[in-house]
Amino acid sequence: MGLLNLPPELFAKVIRLCVDKDNVREVSKQRLTCKTIKYYLDHELFSKMPVRAFTRSGSNSARTLLKNKLAHHLVHRVVNMDKLRGAHSFLPIFIKDCLELLRFMKVLKQGDDEYVYALMLANQLAVVCSIAYTLATSNPSSPFRQGLLSRFDFASGNQAVEQMAMAAVVGCLEVVQSLKQIYGTELLWDRSYPFGHPLAAAAGGNHKEVVDAIVADLEYNYRPDLSPAYRAAFISAIDVSLARQHCDMSLFLIDLYHHHFPGAFKHSLRRWLVKAAVYPDDRVYLRLTSLAEDGDVRRHMAPFEMACRYGYMPYILRFFDHGILQLNEYFYIYEGLVLVRVDTPLSLAIGVGNWHPQYYLTKTSLTLASSLTLASSLTLASSLTLASSLTLPLLLATVTAASLPHYITRAALSTSGPLHFCPNITFWSTTTKMELLDLPTEVFERIIRSLVKNHGVAEAWKARGTSKAFQTYITYDILAAPSLFDYKKTRAGTQILKHKLADFLYTRSINLNGFVHALVPNFINRIMYISESWITGDQAISTLRRVICELFVRNCDGALSFVLTGTNKPSIQDKQETMASSGANLIATAAAIGDLYILRIKAAEDKDLLWAKSPAFGFPLDVAVYAGHFGVAKAIAQQAVTNRNKDVVDNYRGYNLRSEHRSFRQAICTCIELQHRGMTHYLLEKYVEAFGSPTETCMAVWLNTAVTCGHEDILRLLLYLPTEVGISTFYRAFEAACHLSKVSLLYLFFRPSPNVPGRLAINRIYSWRDKNYASEYPLNTAMMVAEQRHMRGIIVKLLELGADPNGPKYRSHSGRPLRLAFDFDKCVSGILPLLDAGANPHLIDDDWWIELQWKRFAETSVIGKALRKALKCHAKPKPAKEVEGFLAEVDEKIKEDTVAVKDVNLVPASSGCTQS
Repeated sequence: MGLLNLPPELFAKVIRLCVDKDNVREVSKQRLTCKTIKYYLDHELFSKMPVRAFTRSGSNSARTLLKNKLAHHLVHRVVNMDKLRGAHSFLPIFIKDCLELLRFMKVLKQGDDEYVYALMLANQLAVVCSIAYTLATSNPSSPFRQGLLSRFDFASGNQAVEQMAMAAVVGCLEVVQSLKQIYGTELLWDRSYPFGHPLAAAAGGNHKEVVDAIVADLEYNYRPDLSPAYRAAFISAIDVSLARQHCDMSLFLIDLYHHHFPGAFKHSLRRWLVKAAVYPDDRVYLRLTSLAEDGDVRRHMAPFEMACRYGYMPYILRFFDHGILQLNEYFYIYEGLVLVRVDTPLSLAIGVGNWHPQYYLTKTSLTLASSLTLASSLTLASSLTLASSLTLPLLLATVTAASLPHYITRAALSTSGPLHFCPNITFWSTTTKMELLDLPTEVFERIIRSLVKNHGVAEAWKARGTSKAFQTYITYDILAAPSLFDYKKTRAGTQILKHKLADFLYTRSINLNGFVHALVPNFINRIMYISESWITGDQAISTLRRVICELFVRNCDGALSFVLTGTNKPSIQDKQETMASSGANLIATAAAIGDLYILRIKAAEDKDLLWAKSPAFGFPLDVAVYAGHFGVAKAIAQQAVTNRNKDVVDNYRGYNLRSEHRSFRQAICTCIELQHRGMTHYLLEKYVEAFGSPTETCMAVWLNTAVTCGHEDILRLLLYLPTEVGISTFYRAFEAACHLSKVSLLYLFFRPSPNVPGRLAINRIYSWRDKNYASEYPLNTAMMVAEQRHMRGIIVKLLELGADPNGPKYRSHSGRPLRLAFDFDKCVSGILPLLDAGANPHLIDDDWWIELQWKRFAETSVIGKALRKALKCHAKPKPAKEVEGFLAEVDEKIKEDTVAVKDVNLVPASSGCTQS
């Protein structure tokens, strides 16, 4: 007798005994027997098994089962609320409270089946709420869970939004319309955290009449200021309808979204194609393909790969039956201008590892064409060499003996071993030799992942210089795979993490993937969650996430320490700095998005925060400049001009400067670093208009940044800027240019153009009082601070600008340039330029020194020849007027001047000097 022929009560006991004796992992395998056994097993598993039975270590299949069937698990827990045991009861209790609220709203009436309503709420919660699985399995006392409880509280200010969303989930049009009349039409486009937008809630339940009512509100009451909310609601609704596989609803919403927002349609197209690839109905995928205007075939690679993962042949055949893909078509994958790899449908199927599509594609491609294209040949040859034990026999069985030499020849494989016969297959194989970069992409990725895992971060980083492909894959695996301990255990690993911290946060904020402290990734995710209602489109969200990560690393003090510190280690002040809900952080985020309307709304709540420094991202003006939103930056800069009459003083670091002043200083530095000359000129004009002449601190910072970045036009702009700063500020910038070997910038300090004098004089002696330290002559300064390998070029350039090779006319304590060049080893390369320019060795009043250099450099050496030639050509200087001796008497007469000189009464120096 079969198991299904048993009496119902006996069959139920058998199923219950099976669940009680075996673990979830073993029981889940029996679900594939038939639909009847699957139904009873699901009922027993989800109604009686505790959550820890699914989430215990080593039960990946059980965790996947719970994640896929989370709605059924929650519904069974809600129905058996009286028998509920265990600590993971937050979501079932929340759904129970939702049922009570529906009963209070008179949506759930006496005699209605609670199971149906609970199932609708659970399905919507599992699809829309991205953290539903985490909440269902996390510890109730975890900080992550405690921080989200307020979003599920009906007593807070979002009660109306939750009521509207729940009414849309269950499809009660009367309640939706009544709430709309009470609270206004804006409520239709607000987002409920558990259930999403009302449009998405109605689409998830396939309630067409509620969707039509919400869409009618959009048609008749369209408001431009709610356009981001409209887009977000439609995107969420399409996502939910595709996840719930409501075909007619999906087609209806896709057409509406493309009609109202054609420009934003392409941002979410790829994600929808991936979901529609495993859709039972072909109409959704075909409609999405027809609405794509560019016709890029590479867009279908990820959907085709998803269909291969499912292994259901109708999903795969639709790509070829409708002409979306060709069997022997190959796709070029570029990163910038570099060709990374070539993919074909067969290589994608092999990479997935499911043998059904591999067998079909291999057999069909060989039946339809006697010879494959070059890309297909390379793919098949690579598969013959590197395929798995399951794939290899299938490929070998489909290739005939006559076609084998063709594939081997086209793939240019060299034989390095004897031939081996395979039993039962009319085919011979050979040991082949292949370069690492010739491997299929999926195999190459596994090799790189193994390299990082087995040899460590530091050793894997050394292999980045092999090629562009190695650099791309190794960098990604180093940032995405290792645990935090793998970085910290070596100094090189810590330096790599510090150097690539922004990319690390961008990768790990999407997926932690291992032991990594979640303080900063969670902070970035909270910022992105808040920003979801402000922007739409995958590309815009990805760009914002990268900008947020880069700004955090750039402007947050101690960003690396936050990443290396656990959530229980930072101080209260550190935790406040990483609060996503703080006003300064939200305003900085709005500036990073570049939406002036959102920034205006957020800054209107506290206008002083527009100039406050966000602990995580910096000043809003600097954020807007770094993100490239110049329209927002100009609006903020103009506001500083508007506020110039306000009496606001800030004693920041001892300077009586307003916070606007510091914001401008940092923003202009960022413009210089990014080499935006036009924006730098604009901000400097607004700075002068708002604050007057630049201060010495600002000029020093800007000049140093311009010299460091090597931007010639911006440095010229700063040197021409009217200012009252001291000469020492420009001299420090000149020293920085010499130290950094910026030879092309030196002329700007002395002779920017024939008719414009420079800020510095090439042959002037700058005193200690001018510079605050003893370094007098520009040529000597360059020789002291420049690097050895660039010394000659810098000295030649200064000599071209008119520097006297003999030094100042009046001797100083620093000595002649020629003596410095001979005495310091690093300055030896500057000897020849000085001698060629006419430096006189006899001016060095030290005969012993000249004799020492004569012996030091042989007559055959280049420097020796130049020195002897200079000593021969130049004569020793004679005392003026041929006066010999010390304090000799001078008999020259004083010429009478036409200008009368007043009598002066001289008094002793101790008494001072007065003029009558």
